[in-house]
Amino acid sequence: MATRWSSREHPAICSLCGRLSHVIASTNSGIFVVSLFIGGTFFLIGAVNDVALLGWLGIPVALGHNVWAWRRVKLWPISGDVAKSSRRSGLIVNTLALLGIF
Repeated sequence: MATRWSSREHPAICSLCGRLSHVIASTNSGIFVVSLFIGGTFFLIGAVNDVALLGWLGIPVALGHNVWAWRRVKLWPISGDVAKSSRRSGLIVNTLALLGIF
């Protein structure tokens, strides 16, 4: 589970060596988008063909892809200083985005 939630701001800690590593943001987003696309495609094909079962069949297929993709994901090493800097810059960017909404 630490792999799924790891990012530059909050890296996963290796249980063997104690080093930090993270999943690249594009890979993280890509797994999510492809899983949604698979599920959505099944629902769309099921709706067009008026076969509700086909739409519901997309859920286990999308979940299966999600599990498969997360098991194959590559972790990239990161230093503690870079992670701390990423946390700080992410906080600044998110704060500016919230202020921009108002």
